[in-house]
Amino acid sequence: HNHHHHAEDIQSYSFRIEKPITWAGLAGWIDFSKEFFGNKMLRAKGILDVAGTGPVVLQGVQTVFAPSQRLGTWPDADHLSRLVCIVQGVDAAILRQSLTILHAEPGTHRPASIADLMNAHH
Repeated sequence: HNHHHHAEDIQSYSFRIEKPITWAGLAGWIDFSKEFFGNKMLRAKGILDVAGTGPVVLQGVQTVFAPSQRLGTWPDADHLSRLVCIVQGVDAAILRQSLTILHAEPGTHRPASIADLMNAHH
């Protein structure tokens, strides 16, 4: 077996998310990430502004996400959600579009496929 990891396939993307996210959206995005990015999501880390809760730490490695931890206070004056994703072979447009799931309202369902995701807001 010949296993190559091409470093050029590995990208780091940083996102700032303007409006607060929902718990339902966070759960939906984690599910979506596990199913569609899987082991290609090398690392996901962020501080997210969850509506009604405040700052929550998100940490994931591939398909394993730590339970979300609430922070008592923001670490600095910047109160916008920020998320860094290190991925291997994941299309940037799909990753960026997946962040729309973070705003899902309770009781709604996340996209069932990448195609559904990409068609959701067009």
